[in-house]
Amino acid sequence: LTSVNIPNGVGVINELAFSRCGNLNNVVIPNSVKRIKQYAFFGCRCLDTLSLPENVISIGKNAIGKCERLKTLYIPPKVGCIHPEAFAGTEHIVLDVSANAYASAYARENNLRVK
Repeated sequence: LTSVNIPNGVGVINELAFSRCGNLNNVVIPNSVKRIKQYAFFGCRCLDTLSLPENVISIGKNAIGKCERLKTLYIPPKVGCIHPEAFAGTEHIVLDVSANAYASAYARENNLRVK
């Protein structure tokens, strides 16, 4: 599995949905998705393209953890809940966030770089 296009109408990316899909490098997430649960993309070490849609409101524990190739992640302004360990092990990530959004404060509190 190298690429996934999640169908429109899906509201939640469940726990462990794509966890440890080592060859996954591209995921397209529709605007219908509101929640990304814990470990959803954990250990997707080849994932280098991921953008969260505008309607996402929460990101769970290690949801995007240990995604070693992921360099930049857009987090929409509606996101109001991000687990402190959402990006654990994704060491080089830069968060693309709005200045006044919750994600901006989250990045500061967790010493993450912002774009």
